[in-house]
Amino acid sequence: MIRALSAAVLVLGGCAQPAPAEERPARLLNPDPAVREELRTIVAAALGQREVTLADDALTADGTLLLERTPRQDPLGHRVPGRELGAPDRFQLLRSGDDCVLLHAPSERRWVLVQARCEPL
Repeated sequence: MIRALSAAVLVLGGCAQPAPAEERPARLLNPDPAVREELRTIVAAALGQREVTLADDALTADGTLLLERTPRQDPLGHRVPGRELGAPDRFQLLRSGDDCVLLHAPSERRWVLVQARCEPL
C-alpha cells in the first residue's frame, strides 16, 4: 500500500507544469513599420475586421490600447446621429518572459508579437 502511494506521488509530481512566466504590463520600444503592421494585423484579426487604424505611437507610452467602434454612416458617408452603446475594445501589452504579448481583455485571447521589442512598465 505504501509503495502504491509513493508511486502515485512520484507520478503526479512529474505531471506538474512549470509556473508560467511572470506577466507585467509593458510598452513598445521604438516600433518600426514592421512592428506597427504586425500590431495592426493582430488587432484587426482580433476584432474580425479587414483593417484598423492605429496611431504610430500606439502602446509606446503605456501598455493600454482602447479602440472605439467606427461611427455608423449613411450611404453618403455622413455620420448617423445617435449614441454608440458598445464599450471600447481594450488591449493590454504584457511582457511575459522574453516575449511581448498582446492581450485582448474582453476575450482574454493572447498573441505574441514576433517583431516587437518591449519593456516592462
